[in-house]
Amino acid sequence: MTTADSPWRGPLREGISILSDLLRAGLPAETAGRAETLLSLCHLLRFRTGTGCDLPLIGILGSANSGKSTLFNSVAGSDISRVTPIPHQTSGPILAVPLDFREAAGDDSFLQPVVKEVELAAPGTADLSGKPSTSTVVPAWDRGERPFILVDLPDLGTVDSREEHQLAPRLIPWLDRAILMLTEESFAQADHEEIERALQVLHPERARAELFAVLNRRHAATSDAEFESRMETVRSLWPGATISRLDHLKEGGRFSGTETAPLVAESHARVSRILQAALGNLAAEVFAEMESLREARTREQLRLKSEVDREIQRACRFRKAFFSADFRQRLDAFSPWRTSLKRLRSVMGKEEPPEPALPDLFHPESVQRHAVAAAREIRRLAAGHLESVTGWEDALPEEIPDVDEGAIRDAVDAFVPGVNREARKHVEALLTSMQKDRRLKDPLWNSVAAVASTLFLVDLFIPSVGTLGTLAFSGALSALGFSGILTSEMIRQLRTSRMRESFEQGLREILERFASRIVSSGPLLRLDLAEPAGRLARWSKNLPKV
Repeated sequence: MTTADSPWRGPLREGISILSDLLRAGLPAETAGRAETLLSLCHLLRFRTGTGCDLPLIGILGSANSGKSTLFNSVAGSDISRVTPIPHQTSGPILAVPLDFREAAGDDSFLQPVVKEVELAAPGTADLSGKPSTSTVVPAWDRGERPFILVDLPDLGTVDSREEHQLAPRLIPWLDRAILMLTEESFAQADHEEIERALQVLHPERARAELFAVLNRRHAATSDAEFESRMETVRSLWPGATISRLDHLKEGGRFSGTETAPLVAESHARVSRILQAALGNLAAEVFAEMESLREARTREQLRLKSEVDREIQRACRFRKAFFSADFRQRLDAFSPWRTSLKRLRSVMGKEEPPEPALPDLFHPESVQRHAVAAAREIRRLAAGHLESVTGWEDALPEEIPDVDEGAIRDAVDAFVPGVNREARKHVEALLTSMQKDRRLKDPLWNSVAAVASTLFLVDLFIPSVGTLGTLAFSGALSALGFSGILTSEMIRQLRTSRMRESFEQGLREILERFASRIVSSGPLLRLDLAEPAGRLARWSKNLPKV
């Protein structure tokens, strides 16, 4: 690039920031791959702008034991990369560069975002294996002698480490020429289709790396005719590639200069203007994919929120399991829908009347267990949603936080006693009114209060059931000659009570606080693509015209 390219410097810096943030948002594999290629182009153009480097980068790719490192050492004229009878010796990118390239190799954008660190080795360094996240740079020749950069890359598809397996395809946007080493065993493997897909991402075609497919090493039993048919198969797999063969090693375990010279001769760095056009085209494609993905994610987020809201609403419904043991015992003894008039007469007239003191309606532990179970279900819903919307397990932003049982139990302990006190306050006021109006005395009053308090407490939280019970109790009192003790005004006071709403609101607030850690401020928030998609749209539309 020249000073005329200065209008690109600001947009490239901005694009690197936007795309780096975007790749942390958890994207499906295909979209993430395109976004990373776009980021690589930004770094490549920024590298050229900042360093003025116009050296072509030639990369050697292939499966294990296909001759990559042998070719690398043959071109370099020294044993920089380790070569042994044991396959898979190269674990990270190893670069042979001109002696004056050391300063440019230290540029912040060099080989980004694929390589995390660049390690400068001394000239003459040999027997290297490399590291997956580190580019090892070895000054090896004069620029006039070999005006290019040569990189030996890890195997394609023959290692368990995803980091190593993905390194070569991810570096393709940086390559001006890709030399694909093949053998009779490997030339038709599906792994090589990944190379073709990576090359096709960049358009126009002049922005893509030149592909040299080299068929190396044939079986002793393979005839010349059979080997030529292999060459035709290679041509059918990569019709746009330059097809050649390397099947003779000279003494010392290297290919001859005559055989290797055509693979690196007349290599040129791609024209910056063509790369700028490719960057603009790819930016538009990534934005279109992002828009589609953002709309789908928005629908999914709304669906998750709806499911979480329904779960919270369901979890906050009052249920008998929340009753304390004392109140449940009282309910079993005096429940009017389980007690006949004869039983009521016996209780009121002949048996020892129960203590009228009001028990706690709720036991905190039962509410705690329920709240913790509801929080676990919310977490399960969120975890399932996170996996479904990313589409690529490696893109999960972070793990869904565990249920903090201690915090939930503390929150329940903080509001249940208040609900119990408020419930007793309501019932005691009604009982006081009954006793005052009818001047009922012990022991009859204890029996009436025991039954009435149970009904009143139930009516505070289950009006449809509690009121029916209250009406039945009122009828029973009338049959016993105590008509009018329960007035319509008392029943109206019960039906208009807000106790149930108060209880459900307290439980809802606890569960909503937990849900907000996931949906509103946790990892799921990072799946919201509205903001990064908007930034990408503005950036892509404002790129300089090519």
